[in-house]
Amino acid sequence: MKRLLLLLCIFLSLASAGTVTKIYGQASSAYPFQFKTFSYSDSSSIHIDLRLPFVKNSRFSASSGTEPSLNIRKELIGVLLGEKYINMPPQQAIDRFGHDKYDSVLTSYNLEGEFSTVNEHFLTYEVDRFASYAGAAHGIYGKRVYLFDVKTGQRLHQHDIFKQSEAFRQTIIEHITDKEDIWISSVKLNDNFDITPDGTVVYYYNPYEIACFARGIVEVSIPIKTLVSRGLLVPDSPVVKYFAEKLVTADKKEAILNEMAKKLLQEIMDEDLAEMELQVLETKVISKGLYSNEYAGVGIVRMAGVKRLKVLFDMILDKASSYYYIQIPSEEVWKLIIESDEWSDF
Repeated sequence: MKRLLLLLCIFLSLASAGTVTKIYGQASSAYPFQFKTFSYSDSSSIHIDLRLPFVKNSRFSASSGTEPSLNIRKELIGVLLGEKYINMPPQQAIDRFGHDKYDSVLTSYNLEGEFSTVNEHFLTYEVDRFASYAGAAHGIYGKRVYLFDVKTGQRLHQHDIFKQSEAFRQTIIEHITDKEDIWISSVKLNDNFDITPDGTVVYYYNPYEIACFARGIVEVSIPIKTLVSRGLLVPDSPVVKYFAEKLVTADKKEAILNEMAKKLLQEIMDEDLAEMELQVLETKVISKGLYSNEYAGVGIVRMAGVKRLKVLFDMILDKASSYYYIQIPSEEVWKLIIESDEWSDF
């Protein structure tokens, strides 16, 4: 009798809320940084604009104890301006660099840096640089891209993401759209690449790297799916983690969602309906529409180690936060209580 009353109390408390809800994981799209642009101009020849990250939430800190945006800022200042500027505040570093950069034969110098791809796993930072000197036939320009791990702020190199092999080099050569005037033997894995949000790896070769100056910057675009199919990605890199959902087949995605639903449903049974001694045996979720972020689900549960019951639920992806929710309607909870063996003792 006491257990029955407890079950009724559980039901009444859940019914007042309408549903039993369980949330999966953390909000993966809760991006941890904000950005600020630092500029310098001497009104004549030197112009600098660098956009740098700062942490916006103290809970995002590297496991080493170093705040990740600080690591990124120091790395960028070091490679773009020089090691001696690393420990200066950003504006002071850029002002000092601009002053030190002045040269009577330098007719123009432009340095611009901006984040091109931003997500919860990795960042790519694109730098454009131009310099011209008195008496030179033409200016010198180029593009450089740097990748960073969001969680640690550490720089990522090509060996962290791609398997360094002749097969990878040949894949790059294969995707050069116009090979005329390209110095094929000079095509190297130069660690100068971007990764776009739609899953394209873009390698950049600056003038004189693999072609003459007149050819300009050579861009080589490779779909990341091609690298996956050829086994050229390093497992568990931040890039693989970000594109994992986009790269899995429909069957694998269904299996992942079913496993996720089973885990969440069991957590509800253990935490909110523990008195019923329910074990989730299997779950099945089906999308409610082609472009829907909601799934209709059914779970098979075993009560007190004997009776098998069916439970209907909804699984919802909140696209704004990347949370998965499971909701069990209160009427389904009521059905479980009715089926409970405790009613036979009433």
